[in-house]
Amino acid sequence: MTMILVTGAMEELGREVVRQLRARGVACTAFVQDEAQARTMLGADMPLAIGDWGDYASVAAAVQGMDAVFLYSSPHLNQLVHEMQFIEAANKAKVKHIVKISLPQGVMTAAHRAHIPSAHAHWQIEEKLRHAGRGSAAYTIFNVNPLQQPFWKRAVGMINHHGRLQLPLDNGALNLVDARDVASAAAVALTDKAHHQQTYALTGPAALTGSQLAAAYSQATGRTIGYRTMPISLLGFALRREGIFSPFLMAHEALLLNAYRQGAAETISPDLATILGRAPRTVGDYLGEQAAVLAPVLPPPAPAWPKWAAVAGLLLAVLLPPQTAQTLC
Repeated sequence: MTMILVTGAMEELGREVVRQLRARGVACTAFVQDEAQARTMLGADMPLAIGDWGDYASVAAAVQGMDAVFLYSSPHLNQLVHEMQFIEAANKAKVKHIVKISLPQGVMTAAHRAHIPSAHAHWQIEEKLRHAGRGSAAYTIFNVNPLQQPFWKRAVGMINHHGRLQLPLDNGALNLVDARDVASAAAVALTDKAHHQQTYALTGPAALTGSQLAAAYSQATGRTIGYRTMPISLLGFALRREGIFSPFLMAHEALLLNAYRQGAAETISPDLATILGRAPRTVGDYLGEQAAVLAPVLPPPAPAWPKWAAVAGLLLAVLLPPQTAQTLC
């Protein structure tokens, strides 16, 4: 029987991978830190490996007896070290296959890697897998575009607050991909050797501008909203309103969004359709399913930003107390 270890199992994508593997009858274990929370989210009967990314002993114990590892972690200052040691432990335990979730293909160019630390870290991890040498685990690398589920959950918060969708995209567009499709592809790759030693770009079927995303939301929910480009210097305000105060995470988000506004998330790849044997879900598909959840009673539009806001916003977001920042964004 194939045994698969799923990391990132408490995140949206990881949970969906667990669900789809179990639906296929594939035995899997979730690598988690908090057992009680995992039982609540994944079920009382879910096999768990309790550990910490920073604790090599717990990582080494978790990979013992596993045939494959789904390698996925949320952004972290030590992500490079954590994932590298997972690969090392997996190779020592004779794990046969690792499926690695990485950043979008458009972000992994040399130009973006030069100034986006997380992109450089993911590239180093990818290279470690590609050049691990004889006797090491086979790899499958997924360069995954922004996921629909977390994007729309955050977008609804913006819409509730401002009465419109606001993104620092300028003329850029986003090709969002459904987490369920990515998880389906992962379940296929984890159980089919045909995908060994392959790198895939997983995207949705279309890249949409901010205005097009707002129009898709309006059509699905029946609540007309507009779109306004947010100066990227005001991103700190928006993140703090969401409860994100970590300087690392704020910088990570700003650097990725700056890349997206330059077109780094516009890629349209056939890879997901090839793996799944069907077209990936569109933004309209997802919004249509979630319309009742995503359609709040909208407040009146917020007033326009003064011209000085774009210059002062980032500085104020860092210096002001959280409560003050939240009232401004």
